[in-house]
Amino acid sequence: MIKRIFALLLVLLLAGLCACSAPTEAELRAGEEERYLTLWSWQMPDPALAADYAKAARECGFTAIDLGVQWSAFEPLRGQFSWEWMDRVVEAFAKEGLKVSLQPLLWSKDLAWAEELTFQETKNGLFSVEGRGCFVSFTEEETLKIIENSIARFADHAADYKETLCRWGVRLSSFGEFDYSLSESLDYSPSAAKAFRDYIKENYNSVQDFSAAFSMEISAWEELENLPCFDLAQACPLAWRRFRSACLTSLWERISPLFREADEDVPIVFMLGTVGNSMNSNFSAVTDLFTLCDTLDFDQLGVSLSDGVSPALLLSYVTSVTDKALCVEVDGAGAWEEGDKKTCAEQVSLCAAYGVTSLSTANFTLQQLEEHQAFLTAYQTLFATEKSVEDCTADKGILLLTDGLILQNPPLGLETIYGEDFALLSENGRKKVQFLTDGMIAENPQCIKEISELYTGKIKGTVPLPQKAAAALQEADVRIFVKDLILTTPAGDPFLPAHRLQTRSGTIQ
Repeated sequence: MIKRIFALLLVLLLAGLCACSAPTEAELRAGEEERYLTLWSWQMPDPALAADYAKAARECGFTAIDLGVQWSAFEPLRGQFSWEWMDRVVEAFAKEGLKVSLQPLLWSKDLAWAEELTFQETKNGLFSVEGRGCFVSFTEEETLKIIENSIARFADHAADYKETLCRWGVRLSSFGEFDYSLSESLDYSPSAAKAFRDYIKENYNSVQDFSAAFSMEISAWEELENLPCFDLAQACPLAWRRFRSACLTSLWERISPLFREADEDVPIVFMLGTVGNSMNSNFSAVTDLFTLCDTLDFDQLGVSLSDGVSPALLLSYVTSVTDKALCVEVDGAGAWEEGDKKTCAEQVSLCAAYGVTSLSTANFTLQQLEEHQAFLTAYQTLFATEKSVEDCTADKGILLLTDGLILQNPPLGLETIYGEDFALLSENGRKKVQFLTDGMIAENPQCIKEISELYTGKIKGTVPLPQKAAAALQEADVRIFVKDLILTTPAGDPFLPAHRLQTRSGTIQ
């Protein structure tokens, strides 16, 4: 009897201890939060400078370094790797107690053997950006094999950093850098042109089906060879969009296993260029962000805030389409050059309110860190403070329909397309607005069950919806507010009766 009582007491004691030691949700969230200072390898050509940056970063309240490493910094000659610079830099950060996120940059800047790679081209030739160089093509097999080898060696070595390494990934700079290629369309290199033609042949049952889908007059696949890649892409923009999305997906599927094999416990961040600028990736014909997050292997989605789109709009959009951990980068120093510290602080506070997992602040020099230490120290508390934004509810008709199959790049970005509706439904950014993509509807038709109104923004042209999405919307009791957009079923039929489509001034006739 005594033994039973003792055993019962022991069980109760252990249960109590477990209950006491279990972290709360807030504690788990706080444990995930890091406040990163984004640094680039060219800021520290002498690794001794890393100690100065580490000390300044710690004094400003940063807890980690997000380090973008130039290709030339670890592979100065093809197949010949040098880790001395990275070892010394990471060691300097570790001595200050800073975690490190490592992201190799697949750019040609200072790369002595760049002529051995294939790079992306516009219709007028090679695409290059000052300070970045050229961007690798995702369609040339020899270049892809080189990338795989370089990333594998990078990951194998970085895994040795053990406790200091908190995440890794690759800044893909997919199809250029969106900040620098707003008026350009990529990639029209010879390898991309061949890959696109092969993609068309593989994904359409016959040349007749392809020709009918895009109202083209071709009777044999050989006729595609006579069309320049740019002209072909303009003639079948939906196929071009899907092709580029497939290129991006295929590349990541070759990269992510290399990190998993090196150390499966280190989270991978997917940094799709600067998602937040005015030519947002979703509207630059790259991919539907929902589908990307739902299908690719990564743990954290990285996005950047910039002048092209309001932070509230971007954060509403991204947090609507994925529940992955979100890492946001703000261009702190860039904003401060305009004397606008207030804007930077507001963005940081907003990131905290939206439950962003980690925050990065980019483009500070060592001198700027020292000059603005007092403000940065206070600024760190904004992100550490528990906040939340009020959700708009579906029954008030505040969901926006994002178009995952847009047929052409809009002349301006997300801010212009959805700005008016977003301002109205979010009460000028004070409330979170939920976005809904046609991909989300196609995968889960029930997600629109309680929705009464959808807004399409200022998208122009005729846009076909996926079969399942069109069927779900036709069956739902939902009004769709349109501007100059015509929605059709996959068969090309009008999407909904006129009384279901409305403008601000009333029903479309």
